[in-house]
Parts: sequence; C-alpha cells; structure tokens
Amino acid sequence: MKEILPFSTFNTDTSITCPNNKSIYVVAATAGFTAEGESLTFSSPISFSVPLKITTNITSATAKTIFYYISD
Repeated sequence: MKEILPFSTFNTDTSITCPNNKSIYVVAATAGFTAEGESLTFSSPISFSVPLKITTNITSATAKTIFYYISD
C-alpha cells in the first residue's frame, strides 16, 4: 500500500497552533519565527532537505512566510 504524504501550506497569520499529539513540519521559510522557545532568524529564504520538526506553537512569524504541514 502506498503511503500518502502530507501536503504543505503556508501560514496566513503570525502564528501556527500545534494540535495535541501532532507536530508542525516546516519545509521552507522566508522569514524568521519563534518556536521551541527559540527565536530563529534567517538572512535569506531557507528550505530544509529534511523538514524541521516543531512540537510547540510557532509565534512571532510574518504571514505567508512559513511553508509547513502537520502530521504525527
């Protein structure tokens, strides 16, 4: 049976809420944000070859700058 991979979307607000028992997987970002108690800043857009797993809410983001999906 072929596994169906999740698709990514982008944030439409300045935060992303992490649902219970799930994680946010960031695949790319064009601006910094705060997650896991750390402020992440980027000097240029970044894409991750392996998605960045976030287990907390993402805050202090700029709308339409984080490309992500939510999964187990």
